[in-house]
Amino acid sequence: MAQTTINQTVANALAYYMAKAGMTEAQLGRAAGVSPRTVGNFLRPEARVTGSRGKEPSGKLTELALIAHALRIDVSDLVSNLSDSEREERRRLTLAARILRGGEMSSADSLAELQAQ
Repeated sequence: MAQTTINQTVANALAYYMAKAGMTEAQLGRAAGVSPRTVGNFLRPEARVTGSRGKEPSGKLTELALIAHALRIDVSDLVSNLSDSEREERRRLTLAARILRGGEMSSADSLAELQAQ
């Protein structure tokens, strides 16, 4: 089995969390304060041009942090090479922790989101 690059790991995770949030590239870009093209570049790393020194191109960590914040996840959720079922379990645990801590979303909203999935 071929090893997944960090860019492909981010692309897979981002596609997963965007689908869970029901967001398009344009919607996520607007919510994150980045362009839809930036979101697209994270989703399709193979479209980026390799540098003259052969270095694999990648996105900026600051942009990835803005995107993660807009998706209400931690940036580590986007760089962890997990299966979809592992991502779902992690997402549910994060939501449950927010309920217990009284995080930025109300308990009712968090519970409704948890139950909807």
